[in-house]
Amino acid sequence: MEAIVILTNSGEMKNVTKINGGDLEKEKKIFRIQVSRSKKPLFFYLNLAKKHLKMDYDVELCALGM
Repeated sequence: MEAIVILTNSGEMKNVTKINGGDLEKEKKIFRIQVSRSKKPLFFYLNLAKKHLKMDYDVELCALGM
């Protein structure tokens, strides 16, 4: 089994798990959360990421200059 990340036409990334035969087993959406230092505290973004992880989604935190 191998994991593949696919970029769709709309620009969103999807995580796809592939079985040996080539059939797609499941498709997961990757949530990208952009973290800001000045707008909200860091714990807000961490709790938001935990919420999405509990729903069995993949989460990516993006931060520039932190």
